[in-house]
Amino acid sequence: MELFGGAVTLDLPDGLLDASQIRQVPDNQEVFLSREDSSFSIIVEIVEPPSEPVAEDSLAAYYFQDLAEETDSAFTVSDQGRDHNINGTLVWISGHLQCMNLKETRQSSCFMTVIVLNEVSAHILITWNNCKLSCEQILTHCRSWSVKDWSLFATK
Repeated sequence: MELFGGAVTLDLPDGLLDASQIRQVPDNQEVFLSREDSSFSIIVEIVEPPSEPVAEDSLAAYYFQDLAEETDSAFTVSDQGRDHNINGTLVWISGHLQCMNLKETRQSSCFMTVIVLNEVSAHILITWNNCKLSCEQILTHCRSWSVKDWSLFATK
C-alpha cells in the first residue's frame, strides 16, 4: 500500500479503511481502521527522534511509555525485540495499555514498531491496536516498509 502520497510503501492486511476518508488525520500520520472490528487500528507516524539520547534498543519502550502518558494510561510490557528491514533498524514492543481517563477503565493490546531510518533524521512508528495477528505476522508487515522518495524526510 502506498502511504504519504506514494513516498513510502507498506504491506498491510486487506480490508482496512483509510481513516482520512471519515475524519481529519495529521499530515505526519496515516491511520487505518478495521471494517470488521472497531477496536482494531493501525497508525503509521513519522516523528523526530527524541531530543534526549535514547539507546536504539530502548526506543520502542520510550515511545510506548510516551503513548501511555499522552493517553493517561498505565502500561505493561509483554515482549520486545529487534529486527531489520531494508531502510534501517526495527525495534518493537508489545504490551497492554489500560486507559484511566474514561468513566470506565478500558484495556487494549498494543504492538509498536519503531523503524530507525539511518539515512535521515526520522523515526517511523507503526502502532497496531487490538490486533489479532501474531508477533511474527505483524513484523512481516513492518519489514515491508520501503521508502520510494526520501525527500519526504528532513535530512540529518
